Amino acid sequence: MTATIAEGVEVGVGFSHHTLLTASVVGFVGVAVVVYVLIVSRVKTHVDDDDDDDDAPYEAKLARADVAHLTRAQRRARAHFLMKQQRKAPVVRVDDEPNHTLESNAPPASRKERQKAAKAAEREERQRYQEERQQQQSQKEAALKRGRRQAAAAEIQERQQTERILQQQKENEEKDIFLSSPGKTWLVEDWWRSVQTQRRIDLVALGAKFHTSSFAVHQRIQQLLVERRVTGILESKQFIVLSEDELQSIADRIREKGAVTLGDIVELCVPIIAS
Repeated sequence: MTATIAEGVEVGVGFSHHTLLTASVVGFVGVAVVVYVLIVSRVKTHVDDDDDDDDAPYEAKLARADVAHLTRAQRRARAHFLMKQQRKAPVVRVDDEPNHTLESNAPPASRKERQKAAKAAEREERQRYQEERQQQQSQKEAALKRGRRQAAAAEIQERQQTERILQQQKENEEKDIFLSSPGKTWLVEDWWRSVQTQRRIDLVALGAKFHTSSFAVHQRIQQLLVERRVTGILESKQFIVLSEDELQSIADRIREKGAVTLGDIVELCVPIIAS
């Protein structure tokens, strides 16, 4: 191979086959390296995308999960996932100009800003978790207080019911007692059976027998007459025992005679008692 330069001198330049072969090999190697790099890059990008797809369901579950049931590590992973989703979301920018433009691909934030945002999200999640815990604790305390009030009300109601039963039993026992004194109690049924043959009961003597006044005896017999447990004519100092038939007979005589006094009624009782 020759070349002509100024002043008409011819210079010869030659390349050996070895040099040409070396240059060809180097060129092919360079092309192969470039192709390899491109292929590896695409494969890595595809693998990263697959990894993100594999991880997405777990993080998505964390995002939907109740924060109160997550551990600290799970809450941190949830906060990072939410920040990632926020960074992927399109950013809307409104310019001061009349024409508004939309920017769908905002430049990624710096590492420091991402860490700061992640910490803020974690703090927010922690605060929400604490608020939920406090709310649950308040509900538990309110339920306990309500349970205590209900238990106390039930106890009071049961005690009142017991007191009413005991009071009723006491009243029933008192109704069955005619008179009582220390060491001696006379039931109404026993007393009434014993006076059926006496006919006339001296209230003063009966009161002295039970260490009480004739007035107290009078009041007790009056109560028994109202309850219709005994029948007879009651005066201030005596009680005349009569049956229902005898009382009906005296009532018929009073209607025949007209207006009568208590003394008249006693006189009407004398022949009945003597008979």
